Amino acid sequence: MKKSDLFTRNRLYITVLTMGTILWFVTIFLYVSASSKSHDQLVNLEKLRAEDFYIKVLNDITADIEKLEIFTNSTIGNIDIQERLEVFYDEIDGENKGIVNVSIAIDGIQTYVSPYDANLSVVGHNLYTDERDFVRASVFVTIISGEIEISGPYELRQGGEAVVLRKAVYINDVLYGIMNYVIDNDYIQTEFDKLESDIVHVVIQDGETLIYGSHYHKSYVLSNRELKVDGLDWDIIICENEAYKNNYLITTSVFGVISVVIYLTSVFLGYIYYRKNNQLFESITRLNNYDSLTGLPNRVFLSKHIEELIAKKEPFFLGFGDLNNFKNLNDILGHTIGDRYLKDISNRFHELSNDYLSIYRWGGDEFIFVIKKQFRHEAVMEMEKIYETFKDPIELYGNDYYVSMSTGLVNYPAHGIVLDDLIKRADIVMYDVKKNKQIRYSFFEDKYLNNLQREVDFENKVNQYTIDDFEVYLQPIVDVKSGIIKGFEALTRLFDKEGNLIDISEIIKIYERKGQIHLLDKNTFEKACEYYHELMDKYDTEFSFSFNISPLTLTNELVSYLRNYVKKSKINPSKFVIEIIETTGFKNIDDSIDLLNRIKEVGFTIAMDDFGMGYSSLSYITRLPLSAIKIDRKFIHNYATNEFDRLLILTVKEISNSLNLEIIVEGIETPQQLDFIKQIGCHYYQGYYHSKPMSISKIHEFLSKYN
Repeated sequence: MKKSDLFTRNRLYITVLTMGTILWFVTIFLYVSASSKSHDQLVNLEKLRAEDFYIKVLNDITADIEKLEIFTNSTIGNIDIQERLEVFYDEIDGENKGIVNVSIAIDGIQTYVSPYDANLSVVGHNLYTDERDFVRASVFVTIISGEIEISGPYELRQGGEAVVLRKAVYINDVLYGIMNYVIDNDYIQTEFDKLESDIVHVVIQDGETLIYGSHYHKSYVLSNRELKVDGLDWDIIICENEAYKNNYLITTSVFGVISVVIYLTSVFLGYIYYRKNNQLFESITRLNNYDSLTGLPNRVFLSKHIEELIAKKEPFFLGFGDLNNFKNLNDILGHTIGDRYLKDISNRFHELSNDYLSIYRWGGDEFIFVIKKQFRHEAVMEMEKIYETFKDPIELYGNDYYVSMSTGLVNYPAHGIVLDDLIKRADIVMYDVKKNKQIRYSFFEDKYLNNLQREVDFENKVNQYTIDDFEVYLQPIVDVKSGIIKGFEALTRLFDKEGNLIDISEIIKIYERKGQIHLLDKNTFEKACEYYHELMDKYDTEFSFSFNISPLTLTNELVSYLRNYVKKSKINPSKFVIEIIETTGFKNIDDSIDLLNRIKEVGFTIAMDDFGMGYSSLSYITRLPLSAIKIDRKFIHNYATNEFDRLLILTVKEISNSLNLEIIVEGIETPQQLDFIKQIGCHYYQGYYHSKPMSISKIHEFLSKYN
């Protein structure tokens, strides 16, 4: 991952985290502010309600006392004081206000009381001589002060608890008597309870004495008002209800804690997601940019690197290296050994990589070397370091294997200004190095330009033709013993406008490079199907037809195509032999074997072409679903003079017999060669001794004469 990409991703994460944090703080602030404001408003409303209520109660009581005082003054000298007191009691609605009684004590003796019947026990009672100290004290205090004196609550003589308000009445500065206003304590408590709610709590104190309510904490006080009426001096304290206050604090705290937990959890999960996402991004980036087997940068990474160097116009050398004989080692010893071989080489390459030398795996056994040097001798020094690492063999399962590699080098910008041109030219040099086994690496020279130009001209020439311009020639395949034509090999041919045959092997390379070789292979097969019906209809003989396919054509799509075409063309698939080219090999042998087995299930026969030209043939024979093998013409040409070729043919014949495989020999050009393969028991042959490849019209002529 580039530093710029990492910075961008980190900046995005930090931005999201910062914005989320700000949003969280704003949300918490707004919630706390709104909650606090709502709480304060509600508490204030309750406080005002309680204050209004106790003021109303206070006003009612003081108003009644004032009325009682006026009443008392108005009754002096009257003889019907008791009756008038009864009327007064009813007028002030004493029963509903919790008033136990109102009374007038003349010279300290309770003379008049209402209601009378319920309070007979106090009539005639002398307050001056009351056995209770606090009663006498309250009487004397009001006589001295002339103000209201409150005492109680205490147990009344007639029963029940009450609060007693007393006030001395003077006429012309002469004590007339004492008014008594007795309020039931339960009524007072009930009225005070109306001040209470879930939100506020009322406490009434006389100094340090608790009159009503319970002890409180100073932090809960909302208001503290004095109640002063004549000699009365109480504190009316309105507090916030402790349970309500605690519930508010707990709710706010819980919300804060939960929000913090949610925030921290979100940050943590976001960080985990960010890390996992980063790891996934890095994994994907690594998969895209690095080879999974060797750990070396791949061609995608190479393209990016070259683009950067070209953008900077920084000169460099590019080397295209190909391991020699790796395919043979891989096929003979297996992919596990081959993979370990590549890993060992790549580990050595890892150690070599530095600021001036970058090594990439191009694919298979091919590697790219990017040398950030300007002069050739500097590139040579780096290449010598690379080849120095090959001096020590690779040890695999107790055996030593020495590494050999052919490398072609080109220079930017001298030999190309885009990667494709540089790779193509380095590849040309590399193949030239492979042919000349005395050198390990070489640099691009002018002579290669001519070769490259010829290749370009040849490809341009081939591109002038379409698939329809290709012809399919047939070469007879003959039974060795009887000399009867068993079938034909279908061979693709392309002639230029002058009628000259164009090199088909070079054409195949072009089509493989363009990714269109499957079109050429399908064209050959479809022409063979056409000739199959044509010859069978005319000669009443079902000939077999063999044809080559490129390993690049061997795909799942080919299996489906063959299955559908068999139904469409109504051919007998057992009469069609698909020849695989042993020297080309497969990218993945296991997948290729699976595909060939599926093709065989459709009904086709599988044969190996050009047998002996590679070094993996013996291992292939037992693994591939073969019915026949074709021995390459090279070995039959030299059988008389080359003992190795002769022994190889005999060995293959013995192995084929044990595996029940048919042997087809290519390139029979003399009767002596035919006699030899007849003696050793080969089954079929083809070659110029019998006939050259011919067009379908020539085949008709040949068969007419042959028959």
